[in-house]
Amino acid sequence: MANTRTKEHTALLNNVGWLIRQYRKERGYTLEQMAGMLGIRKQSLGHMELGDRSISLYRAVRICEVLNIDVNQLVYARPNPSIHRHSSARICRNKAKGDASAAGPQG
Repeated sequence: MANTRTKEHTALLNNVGWLIRQYRKERGYTLEQMAGMLGIRKQSLGHMELGDRSISLYRAVRICEVLNIDVNQLVYARPNPSIHRHSSARICRNKAKGDASAAGPQG
């Protein structure tokens, strides 16, 4: 059975990832620095910030500890309308790099 995401799941991951990035930047951490604090690769953290990777409860709690925020600030935060621009920017970057999957389904 394929692992499919609902629109709600995707929206939640995008919002949580966007918030992690915002809090990380507010605290002046680079992607590499924060990944080191979490004991993960910076690519993994980058995928979480882009909403490309699900985050376990354990990892969410660790991220909140590093950022010194309550987990509710990630889970129950209001969706940010700029997330759509964030996702669109990523698609444009992938297209510029020649990533055929960024263009969407081929007809």
